[in-house]
Amino acid sequence: MPQRWLELPEDRMHITFCAGGLRSAGAANLLVENGFEAVNMSGGLIQWRAAGGQLTTRV
Repeated sequence: MPQRWLELPEDRMHITFCAGGLRSAGAANLLVENGFEAVNMSGGLIQWRAAGGQLTTRV
């Protein structure tokens, strides 16, 4: 992540997520500290799926 954030568009909101929400919180903080609009999906994909959230994979 420390290098890849440079590839992100600066004019969009970024939502970070991971399995449990901890690593993505650090990623969201890194983005905000560097001038991006970013939020973390609290609870991650584990909580998302437990709440009935759907996942779609692009091919």
